[in-house]
Amino acid sequence: MSSRRQAAILGSQLAHAPPPTPVGPSYGAFESVTVSSTAVSLPMARLGFDNALITVETDQVRFRLDAVAPTSSVGHLLDVGDVLALDSADQIANARFIRVTSDATLRASYGK
Repeated sequence: MSSRRQAAILGSQLAHAPPPTPVGPSYGAFESVTVSSTAVSLPMARLGFDNALITVETDQVRFRLDAVAPTSSVGHLLDVGDVLALDSADQIANARFIRVTSDATLRASYGK
């Protein structure tokens, strides 16, 4: 069989392939969290979600994932527009956030 004929057959097979099955969590909950001068956890953490997608909306924050409160100078830094993906119930439950300079807003989507 010629390579042109093989390519035509292969192209025909690809055109009729079923669409891929979506992979990843299904996000079914959302909240906004204000982060101020006292470290906060994620309020929906107690609901046992396995995944969280968090965006920083208004000002820098610092976070830790060991259930210890960060400070404005110690912890992982997130800038406005950064996205933090947490992929276990433990990470979500242990996440703590604090503002760096002025109050910040986080937007969080949760899924399983």
